[in-house]
Order: sequence, then structure tokens, then C-alpha cells
Amino acid sequence: MPKMRYEVKTEDFPYEEITKLLHESYKEHLEAGRNYLAATQTVEDTKRRLDGRIVGLCYNEDNKLVGTIAGKIINKHDGEPRKWYEDDHYLYVEQMAVHPDYRKTNVLAMMSITAMKDKSLREVDSWMSDTSSLATDLVESYVKMGFQIVDMVSWETTNYYSYVFRRPLKGRKFDQKYVNRKFFFSKLICKLRYTENGKKRF
Repeated sequence: MPKMRYEVKTEDFPYEEITKLLHESYKEHLEAGRNYLAATQTVEDTKRRLDGRIVGLCYNEDNKLVGTIAGKIINKHDGEPRKWYEDDHYLYVEQMAVHPDYRKTNVLAMMSITAMKDKSLREVDSWMSDTSSLATDLVESYVKMGFQIVDMVSWETTNYYSYVFRRPLKGRKFDQKYVNRKFFFSKLICKLRYTENGKKRF
């Protein structure tokens, strides 16, 4: 395992490096016809998407950025609409990427461990994220990190169905059989109501 350097930042992000890494990491999805914004976004897009986020970074022994993960803390207030799996206080993980040459390392796990040293991230009820149901490598990465697949959604900005993931920290822990049952009906309803690009069927 090569020597790595990990850090967590809340400002002064290396936008150009992150954009380049996102392009390299999501290139295969773009070639497979999956419209991830991360595969084509500009540096200005990266700046907009990282505004107000906490960002984990991983550098190799040559000080090259080989891993990144971003997250935004979301607070749900009493009476506010929410899904069955949404906690009062959770982190939504976005723009997770690892350079193709480093995917067989434990970069993602180490970035998560490093992020957990940040007090604000330790105190949330859960971590959540979403990605294409067709991106099997990303799906496997989330599951290996302790996430459960809790929902299926279809965004208007993509051309695929997405899985929603949840990893409990201080929040309620759901039995896997219960999660599987809830997800089965969510998947069924999503595909009946929406096409892969988020358009309503009826």
C-alpha cells in the first residue's frame, strides 16, 4: 500500500485538481452513456457544487490528488416532510471519486475515517448519498463502507435510476430485512411512476 496523505477542509479547496480527478474517475461512466455531471463539469461548476461543503482529500506520495469526497450537513426540523430513513441531522455525501489506479486500495475507507475526526461529522445521525444503480463499482464501495440501499429515485438531470444510501452513526439502525422490504416497494413505485430521466409516466 503506497503512502498516502489525508486531510479535511472547509475552504480553500483545490478546485482545478478536484475537477481533473472527477473527470478521470467518472470517464468510464460517461463512455458507458451515464450522464454524471462530475464527468464533464467545469471548474466553475466544481466551485458552485462545493460551496458550503466539507471536503475530504487524499494525496499520494507524489502529492497528486487521487481521492476526494464532499458532504453537506442537512438539518430537518419538526413538521418538515421527510422520507422514512431521513434523520434530524445528517450528512449528504457528494462527488466521491478515486483515481482509477487507486481503486483497489483503501482510499475511500481512509478518507471516511479521516473525515470522522471532524467533530461536526461525528455528531450527525447518519451519512447519506446516491449514485447510479448501474454503477456497480460505486454501489459496492458504498456497501463496503457500511451503507444500506434505502431508496430508488429518478432525477430529471440524469438518464438513469439512482440508489439512495444511508449509513447510520448516532441515528436509528434499521434491520436489513426491514430495509430490503422498504426498498423493494420504493423501487417498484419509482419505476412505475418515472422513466430513467425523471419524467412522469402518468
